[in-house]
Amino acid sequence: MEYKMGIYQPPALDCATWQGYGQDHCQIRHQYYALAEAREGFRVLMNSKPAPTAIVCGNDVLAMARYMEFYGGAADKVHGETIPYLDGYTVYTLREPHGVTGHIVPWNYPMQLSLSPLIAAVAAGNTVVLKPSEMAPACEQLLAKMIAEAFAPEHVAVVTGDGHVANDLTDREFDFVFFTGSTHVGQIVAAKAAKNLTPNIMELGGKCPCVVDASAKVDVAAQRILTGKFFNGGQTCFAPDYVVVAAEVKDALVEAMKEKLSTIPWSEEMAHVINERHYARLENLIPDGALKFGEDDRESLRLAPRLLPQVDWNTEVMQEEVFGPLLPVLSYSDYEDLLARLGQYDSPLALYIFSEDAVMKQRLMNDVRSGGVCINDTMKQGSSLEMPFGGVGASGYGRYRGKAGVQAFSYERAVVTKPTWGPDWFELTPPYADKINWLKRFLR
Repeated sequence: MEYKMGIYQPPALDCATWQGYGQDHCQIRHQYYALAEAREGFRVLMNSKPAPTAIVCGNDVLAMARYMEFYGGAADKVHGETIPYLDGYTVYTLREPHGVTGHIVPWNYPMQLSLSPLIAAVAAGNTVVLKPSEMAPACEQLLAKMIAEAFAPEHVAVVTGDGHVANDLTDREFDFVFFTGSTHVGQIVAAKAAKNLTPNIMELGGKCPCVVDASAKVDVAAQRILTGKFFNGGQTCFAPDYVVVAAEVKDALVEAMKEKLSTIPWSEEMAHVINERHYARLENLIPDGALKFGEDDRESLRLAPRLLPQVDWNTEVMQEEVFGPLLPVLSYSDYEDLLARLGQYDSPLALYIFSEDAVMKQRLMNDVRSGGVCINDTMKQGSSLEMPFGGVGASGYGRYRGKAGVQAFSYERAVVTKPTWGPDWFELTPPYADKINWLKRFLR
């Protein structure tokens, strides 16, 4: 298959040719500096966008700078450890790059989600084939330009195109696969990787709950939940998907949210929905009784934020990940009811807890599995670029970012060196009888 825009695409992805290319750490630092200089083009792109999109772009610029600084320093510190063993032996581990890594990334944070795993993979000594999302075409083209200027094509290559290109790419035999996207597509990519026993990271999503108990500071919870939910128009994989609040404080929480939605101009600054198909999907999820704050603008794909306090657990909006500016608010009667409700869903990428009760917070973390936890706030567990990030169960597996990024894109290789002098105490050759008895005594 031919790839669009003439971006370099290695025809056979020959691991023997590409492996080890990325292990010159001085070269890595030089390339990071080149990539940092290319950020100016991203600022130009940011300045051409409406304010909501520019804020997300600015967030990506800052994240890129921090990633490059971190991994630029980490590139020459990828090492194993020595391990005690028998006298005379040298035993140690190495951290080795996987080889050629294939990255398929989404549209909602197109720069950060492209560059953060890419930089970690290169720091670990890999070469990379990156497939950015065609649904963010300006960023797709800028990524191709930036990477072509910063890296040799044999080191990092960008392929562009639609879902057919991505599908073709996942049929190739990579040494490692990194995927960010929906659980459904992640299952397809993981199944293809499994055919070749290819290790991979799946960073997926799911319905991330916000639990608000009776001890929570309602006004604080309302502000922080709305802030996390509506950032980037709700199009964040670990954004709060719905709120489940203790029945006795639901009315107070809803009133606090209504007051903030009436005074803070979220509708005027809302990021647009990515395309017409997703806009129509979100419209179909809006139930009767939804509280709208602001006006929709279908032409610009901008959907006003909605509060959904009248939904129940069987409403359509509770059957799939929302991924947009619609916030269901439901209630629970007691702790057992809460666990039963949360247990209806797969393990989420994030669990949000608003509570002043230390026992409640610890108990809920113990009882509800999730990729990450954030207490009395939202999104912050995903904004620290040095913390491991990832899901569990249907929300994905594997961790990247920070030190975990280098570990994810490398593997431990054990090395034992035995001297050629001295007795061979463990050279077991027949007859075994006396030697086995001696070995048993040694192992006691």
